[in-house]
Amino acid sequence: MLKNWLKIYWYNAMKHKMYFLLTVVGLAIGIASVMLASLYYLEESSYDQWNPNKDEVYIVETVAPNFSMTDQFRPMGRYLKDNYKELDDYMYYGYNGSLDFIYNEKKVDAVKEIYAVQDNYFEFFPFEFVYGNAEKALVNPNDVAIDIKISEALFGEGVNPIGKIIEAVDPEYDEKGNTKFVISGVYKIGDLRSSFAPNAVMNNLSIKPSDSDDWGSFGLILCVKTKHPDKIKKAIEELRDKYVAIPNAEKDGLTLEQYKEEEPFKYYTGDIVLNKLADSRMLPNKRLFPVGSANVQMINISIFLSITILLLSIFNYVNLSLTQVVSRGKEIGMRRVVGAGKKNFYQQNIFETAIVVIISLVLAICIIELILPYINAYLETNITFSFINDLAVLIVIAALMILMCGSIPAFLVSRFETVKLLKGNIIGTKGGKWLSNGFLVLQFTIACFFIIGSLIINKQVNYMLNKSLGFKGDQVINIEFLSSSKYTGKRAIKYASFKSELEKIAGVELVSTSNVSFVGNRGGVFGTYHNNGIENVMINNAMIDYNFFDVLEIKLKEGRMLSAKLSSDSLDNVLVNETFVRTMNLAKPLDTPIELLGKKKTIVGIIKDFNVEGLEEKILPFVYSYMPETKHSYGMYSVVYIKVSPEYFSKTIVDIEKLWKKYNIEERDVFKYKFVDKQFAETFNKVQMEKRIFNILSIVVVFIALFGLFAVSSFTIGTKLKEVAIRKVLGAETGGLLRQLSIQYVVYCLIGFGIAVFPSYYFLNKWLTNYAYRIDIGWDVYVYSLLLIVVLTLSIVLSRAYRATKIDVLKYIKYE
Repeated sequence: MLKNWLKIYWYNAMKHKMYFLLTVVGLAIGIASVMLASLYYLEESSYDQWNPNKDEVYIVETVAPNFSMTDQFRPMGRYLKDNYKELDDYMYYGYNGSLDFIYNEKKVDAVKEIYAVQDNYFEFFPFEFVYGNAEKALVNPNDVAIDIKISEALFGEGVNPIGKIIEAVDPEYDEKGNTKFVISGVYKIGDLRSSFAPNAVMNNLSIKPSDSDDWGSFGLILCVKTKHPDKIKKAIEELRDKYVAIPNAEKDGLTLEQYKEEEPFKYYTGDIVLNKLADSRMLPNKRLFPVGSANVQMINISIFLSITILLLSIFNYVNLSLTQVVSRGKEIGMRRVVGAGKKNFYQQNIFETAIVVIISLVLAICIIELILPYINAYLETNITFSFINDLAVLIVIAALMILMCGSIPAFLVSRFETVKLLKGNIIGTKGGKWLSNGFLVLQFTIACFFIIGSLIINKQVNYMLNKSLGFKGDQVINIEFLSSSKYTGKRAIKYASFKSELEKIAGVELVSTSNVSFVGNRGGVFGTYHNNGIENVMINNAMIDYNFFDVLEIKLKEGRMLSAKLSSDSLDNVLVNETFVRTMNLAKPLDTPIELLGKKKTIVGIIKDFNVEGLEEKILPFVYSYMPETKHSYGMYSVVYIKVSPEYFSKTIVDIEKLWKKYNIEERDVFKYKFVDKQFAETFNKVQMEKRIFNILSIVVVFIALFGLFAVSSFTIGTKLKEVAIRKVLGAETGGLLRQLSIQYVVYCLIGFGIAVFPSYYFLNKWLTNYAYRIDIGWDVYVYSLLLIVVLTLSIVLSRAYRATKIDVLKYIKYE
């Protein structure tokens, strides 16, 4: 029986080679898309699942309207442990930065992901130990446990380094001398997906939380281990109120409730949130652990789109199966006459579907292997595919597809009347028509949604790329200056002489510096609260060199710029932007006094707004002041902005690099520069990635939808060939036949478009709300989309209809 089924299947596949190829390719694309989305989800959700403590370890976070922070009071953990039996344990950790590790003459440069931790760290993160053990790894001060990769780089493969002494050198604090550490353990992270994956952990917390009673001390992150998170959350709030909020309220002469309303930063009164380790990777927009969270929005989008593509490919398979019933009607009818029942027909259909799905599955695996490296680079993730490890996922997908693709056509065809099958007259079956046409309308709806979405996303990206940003950075480069050095007054002195020598280089027009950064963040800008008469508002305080705005051609709206010729400008005067004036409700801003870091300052000029954060964020209120050699301008001199003449650019860059090497002789990094406009454009990377992915998927979806249209039109027009022949005998013209055969598909196209209008407007408007500066969705997008889908529909349908008008009339009317 199986041999007979195989022969029948192969005969029909070879008879309709194009259908066979399109079916396999369509299903392969659907399987590959769902498989990739599944792998993406499994990769991201696998973080920390290896950890036996994943459901009991929580990171404590304080969340307030204006910010969130993970730094907690240093006595909190000990007080919880001593007073609340629901807490099993606690562990503090802090970031140690990037260090050079040195052993004898061997040196490993810039080892990142190094953390200062409590001695019970490995009770929370029980990595496998290669040398030593977790119990003794961090017992003594200045003990360090390192990852096996660092151990092999320092000591060589197969060498047990326990007890060896290394130096940890940080150029930023080099004046304090190097610190020596004793290797007390070597652990292995390997391929484990962990939210906390340090290269080294050190028992060198500057102040042991277990010894601290300073409730004003922050700076460390608190992990708690408990089976009762709700009770621990309440306990943290009780301790914080008792030892922090109430004493502060009494000092200010307020009740606790009044203090909670008055406190601007909410450091001491924000909501306490316990974030479970098992879920931390999948929390959107949170960087609770060093590795950070996954791009949850991208995961959800990829899952939704992959399922959409798979469903479209299944619809197409069903429609193509129905199409082939036209040519296999007599075969099916004869088998019924000789006694084949519905069960037999179902089994044969499942068998044939299984062959197609298996072939598609093999092709899908090839597609996955081919494009997976590009997807990893695109999404900045580490998705892996292994046939053996992912066999379960493949089996589930294949089984579901076989059942869906095999059962639906089998159920539908089993309802056809035997006499009609033998006569080849199956067009009258209402179920087949409704199902095929329903699938077609749904495919048109999905295709229209993607076309509309693609046009809107492209329009938004083009708007962002072409929007006036308020500054001109095409001639301005920025370079890092003494970036590894700890800030001292010496950096300011070196900058002054560096700037002086830069200005002498041919092709250098202007030089300046600021702690304002054009990379989607505010760099070293710090914030303070100002009252605008209604509420406390966070204001950003930026440090600038006098000619910073001239370098970037940022315009002055009113008043004057700060000047080096006026000593008061370095002490008493500031500039503000237009947003500051609006936010602070200033009717006459010039000469208005404001308070900055406890000192009175006077506004002497208003700068026109310019973008710093990227177009996803609104322009924020800024105060700009010249304030060298203070703790608040520590980042000011680390980035230097240079306006370069284009005609001398090549030679100028070489001269700038020579001078940079003279001043940055101890820097580990090589000389690098970026144009400010291109650097700012990097803030669009996320939306450009979404644009490219959506465009690619739109092409795939439209292709599959048109493929489905091809199948249905072939099916329907193929059943009308006798009608076409009779009409031609009666004198019908080709144009009239084309119009009659294609009009229903244009109607289906219009219905599908109409259904797509509302969901596309709703969901794409939601997507656009992510951007402070965005386009409005206009009618033109829908007109272009409609024209495009109608043109594509007609190109498919008219080609099939035209072919039908060229049939041999005698072949179809000789029995009439």
